Amino acid sequence: MQNLALATVAAVALLVLAGCAGSAAVTLEQEGLVNASGKDRKTVDCASGEAKLTYKVAGTAGKVKIQVDDANEDGPRPLDKDEVQGSANGEVDGLKGTAGTWSLTVDRSGFSGDYTVTLTC
Repeated sequence: MQNLALATVAAVALLVLAGCAGSAAVTLEQEGLVNASGKDRKTVDCASGEAKLTYKVAGTAGKVKIQVDDANEDGPRPLDKDEVQGSANGEVDGLKGTAGTWSLTVDRSGFSGDYTVTLTC
């Protein structure tokens, strides 16, 4: 029984070292906003330097700007920037940049509605 437990622990350790233990993700979400302005920002460890952005925006007024920045040593650089006015669903797969801490920002300008934006590394 102990050999089975040790084998299981060893297998899990190998998966983690191989990067197969799962992905990192961060989500920005707001509901029921009325004429809202301002920014939401979160960071995520993007060790692979590759990511996927998905968003769902249901707005009745105003707009949101969605931006992804990588961990470039000369300062973060925008890898993707989408501006949504009204309602839209989107997906940007295959974002590539410098591995490290990436940021996801949603900038609201007079926005009324809901949004969910997820960055998965």
